[in-house]
Amino acid sequence: MRQGTSCAPRLDLDLADVRTAPAAVVAYSSDEGSVTQALVDLPSAYPAELPAACASYQAVVEGESVSYVTRTIDLPPLGDQSRAHITAVTGGGQSLEVGSVVIRVGTVVMSLLVVARKVKYAGLADQSREAYEKLTLAMNGDGR
Repeated sequence: MRQGTSCAPRLDLDLADVRTAPAAVVAYSSDEGSVTQALVDLPSAYPAELPAACASYQAVVEGESVSYVTRTIDLPPLGDQSRAHITAVTGGGQSLEVGSVVIRVGTVVMSLLVVARKVKYAGLADQSREAYEKLTLAMNGDGR
């Protein structure tokens, strides 16, 4: 298991482009978990595949050793590119999962994060499809 957090994704971006890019973030939370959706219009941005060496690592968070184990999951393809992972996080006597989906449609990159004790594959697939459908409606001028 890799130590530290040197596996953060790197995008080859001009920070000035990021600062001026149209973007939006929406977050929902409840006692069951949370969902965060972010959209940004960046013509050349899309995260690279997760390196195999970064599929599991440990970090110290507020003095506690925390383990992260990420697996790629196969969701139905969406948009021009899409990718999905579920990361199991354990430490401090607790555990949770983070489902992450990234979808590119044209120049828009959408990130969907679902945090819960257990992320359900079907739920992540449904939320991703619904978010994608709403995005494409909005991009086509049919959004409500």
